[in-house]
Amino acid sequence: MEILVVDDDGSVLELLTEILTVTGYHRVTTAPHGKAALEYIADSDTQFDCFLVDIQMPEVDGISLVRLIRDTPDYRDSPILMLTAMDEKTYLDRAFAAGATDYITKPFDLLELRTRIIEARRVVHEQLQAAQQPLMAGQFRETGDGAKVFRLAQPIPLKSREVALGHREFENYVLELARSCELDAAFRAVKIADVERHYREKSSEDFIRLVEVAARAVRNALTSERGAFSYRGNGAFVCLCEPPMTAAASHLEDVLAQHVRDAATEAGIAPFRMLVGNPVHISGSSDSVVLDLMSDAVESVEQKSFQARDIVAMTRRLLTRRPVTEDQQRLEQKAYQSLLKKLLQSPEDETWSRKLQEREDRLHRST
Repeated sequence: MEILVVDDDGSVLELLTEILTVTGYHRVTTAPHGKAALEYIADSDTQFDCFLVDIQMPEVDGISLVRLIRDTPDYRDSPILMLTAMDEKTYLDRAFAAGATDYITKPFDLLELRTRIIEARRVVHEQLQAAQQPLMAGQFRETGDGAKVFRLAQPIPLKSREVALGHREFENYVLELARSCELDAAFRAVKIADVERHYREKSSEDFIRLVEVAARAVRNALTSERGAFSYRGNGAFVCLCEPPMTAAASHLEDVLAQHVRDAATEAGIAPFRMLVGNPVHISGSSDSVVLDLMSDAVESVEQKSFQARDIVAMTRRLLTRRPVTEDQQRLEQKAYQSLLKKLLQSPEDETWSRKLQEREDRLHRST
């Protein structure tokens, strides 16, 4: 991958260049401040695949730089990893609102950094595949006004990152919060009722408008200034409620209904109903535990949505055998990978350690 590293600490630039080029087979360009990074972005013939950006820099700080990168058409969805000594929640909130993909605090673990960059590379590969394999006309039956340009289960990005984070960004945001802060929070999932019918009957453009209306209603009803949420696909949202929102689901559904009416009237579409799952309190800071809890929140609202249909005659046994959603499968896989990472030591760990020791030896010899 072509990686642009932006940091005003020359030793960090040197270390990252050496580590990433030797062990990751990446091509690294370094910039000592935000202005130099913008010049590289404007003048380089090569497009960067990933950015590593420090927050505290002179003139153009890292958060402002992220916003400017996101305003560049070629980089609206490129992975941007923040590398920073700032672990306060306010910096985390501002970074993700600006468009950061991930957030790593210094002094960072090099194995963890490598893992995050591998994940970024996988995202880039998926985006390229999606661009090269558009959905073909006729792929879906009964798809409303024309062929669909995305699947119902696809977590389509919403227009404003300040309204809702992308699904990966949301996971990274929550995991970093759980690692660095004592969270008094809960997950709460929300779902558009009868979403399959909406998807089937509407054009892709109209369905996106419906999801945008739902997102505004969720933001106004469930998340405070300290909260965050993401659209997960299949008409479902997951919210991080700080402090935990423990109000009855029926009450929140009534509140959501009013917000949906207001937002739908403004958008010129018919109101629709939304379902709210049970609160799932966040306990423990293990990545795998947090991801499992997020999956539990999704399951809560999916079960409610399933039961809300006209299936009274079905037995409980059949209900409990309902297949999990794609989002739950992905969360469970990510939780499993997180657990494996703790249990198994990568054979390449020695390479990282050796490079660090060699660098320290050189620094000692030069002093």
